[in-house]
Amino acid sequence: VGSEMCIRDSYILELLVNEKYLDFFKICLKEDGKIGIIVNFLAMLELVKDSLITLIQSEDFGQIHLSAKEEIH
Repeated sequence: VGSEMCIRDSYILELLVNEKYLDFFKICLKEDGKIGIIVNFLAMLELVKDSLITLIQSEDFGQIHLSAKEEIH
């Protein structure tokens, strides 16, 4: 799972280079299933911990949006 997390971290950052905001489910691929959603969520939390992205959620249980810190643009 460790190498999968690094791949997902890079994948998320690559998507955020081209878009200012991303919906969490946009980074999830349908063929990855539930495990893919969990891996993406953990990768997203790792990027927040490393201060590379910011999360935005405007209401309880609402959509989670990812935003890149300016350094990666």
